This record gives sequence, structure tokens and C-alpha cells, in this order.
Amino acid sequence: HNALIGVANPFIIPDDPPYHRAAQAIHDQGGVLFPVHPVRYFPGKQYQGKWLDFPGNNLAREMVFAAIIPAVMLEVYVLANQIPNLLRRLFAEGAFSQAFVPVVAEYRAKRSTEEVRELVDSVAGTLGGVTVATAEPLPTTDQNPLLAASGIPLPLPARAPTDGWRVSADLNWASTALARSNAQELLVVDSESRELRLTLERRLTDRWSINVQLPFRELSGGSLDSFIDSWHDVFGLPEGARPMQPHDRLRMHYSRDGATAIEEGRSQSGLADASAAIGYQILSTPDSAARAAISIDLPIGQEHWYLSSDAVEISALIAAEHRLNDSWSLYGQGGVTWLDEGQLLQEQQRSVVWSGHAALGWQAMGTLEFIAQLNAHTRVFDDSDLDFFKEAIVLTLGGRIAITPTWSLNIGVSEDIAVEQSPDVVFVVGVTRGTTR
Repeated sequence: HNALIGVANPFIIPDDPPYHRAAQAIHDQGGVLFPVHPVRYFPGKQYQGKWLDFPGNNLAREMVFAAIIPAVMLEVYVLANQIPNLLRRLFAEGAFSQAFVPVVAEYRAKRSTEEVRELVDSVAGTLGGVTVATAEPLPTTDQNPLLAASGIPLPLPARAPTDGWRVSADLNWASTALARSNAQELLVVDSESRELRLTLERRLTDRWSINVQLPFRELSGGSLDSFIDSWHDVFGLPEGARPMQPHDRLRMHYSRDGATAIEEGRSQSGLADASAAIGYQILSTPDSAARAAISIDLPIGQEHWYLSSDAVEISALIAAEHRLNDSWSLYGQGGVTWLDEGQLLQEQQRSVVWSGHAALGWQAMGTLEFIAQLNAHTRVFDDSDLDFFKEAIVLTLGGRIAITPTWSLNIGVSEDIAVEQSPDVVFVVGVTRGTTR
């Protein structure tokens, strides 16, 4: 739209071709013509020969907006108007259908039904990211450093990958500070543990799939203690033994009846025990899925109790999901792990551990899903009244962001519901390439 400045009588200026007559009329009155922003002009309003209806009055509206609205908010306003305009051009005015419908028709004529479905899914994912609840859990469980090599399985998606390899890289960064004792025992755990886990998964047939996990772990004094203290202060969380522990120190000590069973003050890092699993798809419908798996932990990690149990652990589990509607989803997993004799506290170690995971997902928008997750397991070590050796329940709050139709980002924070039965806080970050739908 154009604004007129210095024009005494704009009603004599023609708006029909030839346009040089309008330019001459403006020049004869000593006026100038320049464009103004069209977004705040009402497109459906036509000039009816009245001064208040003349498009040049956009200049006054522009000046008012600029005077009373901050520049940043003005840009937000402009952008907010551009988004629905773009959607209107794509869909209401037929641009999308003119480009997409012929391609779909050609696919239907020359390709298989599965290829047509993949095309539609790809385009829908590109336009809207994740459009329905995915019911996939966050890649975390109890990060108790004493249980790192125990073979308790992480949550397994209830669906196998749709095509090719599904690759994930997940980081769990945990901080623990506690000191507990009774008449027979003394336990001090002041550490940070980090686990970077690479997961490779592939569908072999319609029902069978494989899953391989390669973790890298580090145990150290870390650098998060000051941040964790501030975190607990802001949210009013219990401090436990943190005020009594020096910042960024590594010390792990456990003694029983005067005999020291664990004493660690040096940082440890390296490749940890790998795991391999075979999965079987029991059920797969658009709204529900269930998968069973057998997992074997292989003692290939370096020689330290934090990195390797030096034993073979076998787990059997079943995972299921159900989509309640396009926004809400449920996930659950139950498993049992048979432990061989490991390196740590052999006389107290149990032979069987039960574990479970439950998650509730809410698809807040096309590419963003919020997740609340519970992870629990029975105790691994007997003959102890200390809380850190008891059953644990961990709450993780986070979400998943669909970066592209095949790439997603997982973010979460875990807190111990029962204080000092698991790490104080765990930060979860992961990236995944591949889909299960």
C-alpha cells in the first residue's frame, strides 16, 4: 500500500491505468508517494471515496503503532500475522494441493501401497513434526553408581524401528552426596557419574528385532555441586548430606562390621559392559503396541566394579504402549534380571532383581511432547538397613522435541522421590535418529 504526503486533494488522483496520470497528479500538488507496511491494512476494505477509507491513512496507523509499541513486540505482531497468511496460501488457496495431489496420484499408479504410505507420512512429518502422541519413554533409569554394572535394563520402546537402523546417543549425568551409618555400617557417596550410551536397533522381520547398547562411563568428583545446591534451594528440595560434603570431591566408602568393602577416591572412566537384546513384536496397531525382549549383558568393560560386573546378566522384559487420543499416551515396562556373581559386594548381592518403568506423555504441540516417567526396581544388595541399598523409585520430568521427521531430542531431569535411595539429581539429554511409526 502507498501513503501520500503533501497532497491537498487525494480524491482527484486516479487509481486506474495509465498510472502515469496518478503520478502526474501527485507531482502537480507537490506531493510524494511511498509504500507503507501492508500487514496492518485490512485487505477486504475497499476505498469508497471517503477520506477515512483511503489506504494512505495506513501511515497514521504505522506512526501510532511505532510510538506506543516496542519494536520487538511490533515484530512479533507482524510475524504472528504472517503465520496464518502462510497457512492460507498453502492450503486454502490450493498451493499445497496443486503440488502434492499429482505426486500422490503418480505414486498410486506406479508404486506400492507401502511406498504411498511412506510418502504421505514423510510429508505430514515435515509439515507438522510429530502429530500424535508417541508413547516412548525417556532413556533413563536409576543412576545409583553402585548399581551401574548390575544390568538393570533401560526402558525399551514398545515398537521396533519402522525401517533401517534406529540410532540413539543418550547422556545421563548424575550427582550424589550422602553419608549414612548405623551400628554395623558406614556409607559415604560423594560423586558425579556420567554415562554416554550408544544404542543401535534394527527390525529384522515384521516381528523380530535386535538391540545393541554400548555404554561409556565416568566416575569423578565432577563440577555440579554448586549448581545442585542452587537447584535445591530454588525448588525447595531437601539437601540431605550435601552441606556436610566438600564440593566436587570423589569419595566412595562402605564398611561393615569394621571391614572396608568399598574405598574409591580416584576417577574412573572407560568402556562399560555392553548388552545385546532380541525383541519380538507381540502387538502392533495404530493405537497400541507390545514387545517382549531377552537381553544379555556382556562383561567387556574395563576391570573396575563401576565399569563391569565381570559376569553375565540376563534380563527378560515386556514393554507396552497405548495411545489414549492424539495428545495423551501411556507406556509401561516390566522386567526381571538374573544376576551372576559380580565384583561388588558379592556376599550381599541378590540373584534376582525386578524392575519397572511407567510413563505418561502429552503432545503439547506438533513437535513437542512432555513426559512424566517413573523408574523403580527392587533392591540389589541384601543385609543392609541403609536407604541407598534399598528399593528405589525415581521420577523424571522432561520431554521430546521433534527436530525433523527422523531426528528427535530428549531432555529430562530425574529426582529421587525417596531421599538418599538414588542420586540427588540426574540430567538426561539424548538424540535419536529413526522412528518407530
